[in-house]
Amino acid sequence: MKKTFIYNLLFASMLLAAASSCKKALDIDPVDSIEQSQALLTSKDVEVALVGTYSALGSRNFYGGRPFLMADFLANTNAIEWYGTYEELTQTINKSLLKTNTFVDNVWASGYTAINDANNVIAAIGKVDAAKKNKVEGEAKFIRGSVYFDLVRLFGKAYNDGSPTTNPGVPIVLTPTTSVTEASYVSRATVAAVYTQAIADLTDAEAKLPATNGFFATKYSAAGMLARLYLQMGNYAAAAAAANRVISSGNYSLNTSFIDAFPEMGSTPGVNSAEDVFAMQVTTLTGFNGYNEFYGSSTYGGRGDAVISQNWIDNTYAANDDRINAFYDDGDMYTSKYANQYGNVSVIR
Repeated sequence: MKKTFIYNLLFASMLLAAASSCKKALDIDPVDSIEQSQALLTSKDVEVALVGTYSALGSRNFYGGRPFLMADFLANTNAIEWYGTYEELTQTINKSLLKTNTFVDNVWASGYTAINDANNVIAAIGKVDAAKKNKVEGEAKFIRGSVYFDLVRLFGKAYNDGSPTTNPGVPIVLTPTTSVTEASYVSRATVAAVYTQAIADLTDAEAKLPATNGFFATKYSAAGMLARLYLQMGNYAAAAAAANRVISSGNYSLNTSFIDAFPEMGSTPGVNSAEDVFAMQVTTLTGFNGYNEFYGSSTYGGRGDAVISQNWIDNTYAANDDRINAFYDDGDMYTSKYANQYGNVSVIR
């Protein structure tokens, strides 16, 4: 009996030890995420988060290309012939979008992911070293202002279509969203309010950003986006002034031929043209050019779903028009502008 008791005690001790070991083995910190309270504690943390914000901005569902492709399809009358099987893009080119269209959902979600990432950086700006603070805040505000501008253009009426002070735009969120609660459901602001917010962000960004910043946003990226925004508003004097700030910088120049403004045909990654004021960088490691996915033929890494009408080309361009060199024949006619799977996506030029 005594032996049995000892054996049982030893067995129970072994179970407790095993349970403790299992608990320790299971209670490990995740390697792909960081606790919110530990995420942005140092200047380096915030700087890394800012780079991640560019990643969200450049996803194929935002500045990686797909929203621009959808805009092309919505504007198309007879230039593009669509042979793809994606129902979402069939709806787009037929101007018959359904509320269940996942491409539209993804554009919206990706835009607000970039905004929330920027909000996190801005909220933690006090952690950033003094010498870097303006640059980091300027980049985050450039991203937020640019996304709001393009979201309101995609999901709201044009600024001068009716009354911008009453037409619904998109929700404005300026603080980090850390959990989904009732307070997370923000009503749509007016078109005018969204433009006002975008102007505030981009103006502050231009003031705080440096003139050169590698392939990240610069003060001229912000000025270029402001020029586009003011043009949409019909404020031509402000648009011209912002554009002239970019031109007079001397940092950019016009290409000698039309096609040189676009990535070279083939697979050379990560090269901006002389005209690029801001472009999303694409490499073999970070993904692919969202335009190329559908506009590129299979020879150049695309699906070949969106071809250019030969009749449209013939009726649009004279034989000596430089732009006629921006097409190639690969069984069908394709645009050479997006014949590079890893070509950078120009946002402002």
